[in-house]
Amino acid sequence: MIHWLVLGGVLLAAAVTDIRYGKVYNSLTYPAAIAGVLYHALSPVGLGLTAAAAGAAAGGGVLFLFYVYRIVNGGDVKLMAAVGAWCGTPMIWDCLVAACFAGAALSVLRLVASGRFLVGLRAIGLSMASAFVPGLKAHVHPSGVSVPFAVAISIGTASVIAMRVL
Repeated sequence: MIHWLVLGGVLLAAAVTDIRYGKVYNSLTYPAAIAGVLYHALSPVGLGLTAAAAGAAAGGGVLFLFYVYRIVNGGDVKLMAAVGAWCGTPMIWDCLVAACFAGAALSVLRLVASGRFLVGLRAIGLSMASAFVPGLKAHVHPSGVSVPFAVAISIGTASVIAMRVL
């Protein structure tokens, strides 16, 4: 149970810094990832080194693809790797999906609150169409509204932990 509290503290800190400063700091994510791998490698109740390292690689690797297309920032990638180190491979896939759903919900709320929902909906349509139509340009944030994704990672991960563990 203590490792979920540690991960919760990391997620809370990441969400707060992402909201306040638009960053998730390396000084938080690197030690969190290393601590997660070490916890699972050394603890008698841990998942083991392989599951923790694979979870970190899977979480960071999948989000790295989003980073390549400038959908998320580097701190989000490293935060998801830290989540993977603490959750391991069994849970990281659920955490990734839940984080994406939380991010989508936060984006819709933010667009509605800013009065730019239709502009955002058009941007989503253009982004999706640009994947299939050569020469069509998509914009990352044409609506002018962005969401701190560390908040979505935190909400998604906390919801998965709550459903699976508590």
